[in-house]
Amino acid sequence: MHIDLEALERSIERWKPTLDALDPWRLLRPDEIDRLYVTRPRTPLRSLMQELLHGEDNTKCVLYGARGAGKTTELDRLSKVLHERFCIVSANLGDSLPEGSGTLAIIILLGAASLSALESWLTHPDAELTALIKADSSSWLARARSRFNDALKPLGMAAEQVAELVKAVAPLVALFEPTTAAGAAIAVGAVKAAPAISKVASRSRELLRRDKLLGRVEPGKEDEVNAVIAAVNSILSDLREASGRTPLIIAEGLDKLSDLKSIETAVADIDYLLKFESALILSGPIRLSFDLQSYEIHGQRQLSLHTLPNVPVLQVLPGEEPREGDEGVALLLELYQLRMAQLTNPDDQDRYPEEVLRRAARMSSGLVRDFLKLLRGAGVEAQKEGADAVTKDHMEATIRTQRQTMQRFLRDTDLDLLKQIAQRGVLPTSERADTLLYENFIVCYNNGDLLYTPHMLILDYVQKYAEPDP
Repeated sequence: MHIDLEALERSIERWKPTLDALDPWRLLRPDEIDRLYVTRPRTPLRSLMQELLHGEDNTKCVLYGARGAGKTTELDRLSKVLHERFCIVSANLGDSLPEGSGTLAIIILLGAASLSALESWLTHPDAELTALIKADSSSWLARARSRFNDALKPLGMAAEQVAELVKAVAPLVALFEPTTAAGAAIAVGAVKAAPAISKVASRSRELLRRDKLLGRVEPGKEDEVNAVIAAVNSILSDLREASGRTPLIIAEGLDKLSDLKSIETAVADIDYLLKFESALILSGPIRLSFDLQSYEIHGQRQLSLHTLPNVPVLQVLPGEEPREGDEGVALLLELYQLRMAQLTNPDDQDRYPEEVLRRAARMSSGLVRDFLKLLRGAGVEAQKEGADAVTKDHMEATIRTQRQTMQRFLRDTDLDLLKQIAQRGVLPTSERADTLLYENFIVCYNNGDLLYTPHMLILDYVQKYAEPDP
């Protein structure tokens, strides 16, 4: 079979801008957030902001939602809006934590992120520091490092390792800092550059991989944990004074951990995190709402839970075929149009007909990442053929490929479980159901009630091959 390599290369080059714009793993730069952000129906953003602005300085919140639902984008938008009112430090836990880490590892990681942020504030030439702080900034840093070192020494971390941890964490920390008087923005860490992240995240995991940081805090070790918290609070106090604003720690990425057991372990001692003398948003999968539901059900106001529902591309009723939700589909089409509007060549902006876009929106089950994956996959199919635009056949080929990928994960008994969920709209109490929800084989919609259904990519497969009703 003859392959025209030159034609293939031309097709790849021609499609590159469009496919790059639809990259489902691409993180928005701070300067892109306003241009590419789409306001979602029932977004928790307003309630989060209201709680942070009108609550106490140590407001603690949890944002939970499905993997790929768009939590990072929502939090980046929140950071962009609030960065002049809060000193925001955003750290990605999932990239930095070893599997099996307990809450103490999160505390140390966030302490290292806060120390890295303090270093940025005290050393950046454009930072608006008071004359007193600027004159004594080196002493401030020395004291903060010393307190953190002293607190981690009983846990087996030498000063050199602590310094290396802070250095390793720094590229994973995003600071959304205010514009200076000179009109230039402090941009340290603001762009989450992917190429370097893997290497530094690996080093962070190595430094935190120690027995004392795995699992729950052992009985009798409470004083050691409280000493670490005191050191972190001292850093946060310095950060507050240096920036002139309340620190807001955003700890996201728990849904990058490989399994639910790791997430359960990571938040098992969350009461320690509530001792942080700063505002805090912890972000992760729907499972967090199960692990932390006592804070909501029993009215414990130290911690409030906020959900980011899937984009309502479907109207789901138990036992009925899901119907298209116009509002949600329109939102995803707007997201696509905003991304295409950033391309300079008009030919790159019109490669997807509306019927293909609507099909991708429906089959994504309202997960933004899955919508972009379907669009990009169909674009790759068109590019391989040398076509200038995506057709329905390209989209169906992509849907088939992604469906088969999901099918390989499913067991025989999963089909019966998923059929039961499709019929009743309720999530059964089982470890396997929790896992399928975590992996997005089950999706959740807020249609007035919280209703669960199999992902649209596998719904037909489930209904066809599950055991028939008796």
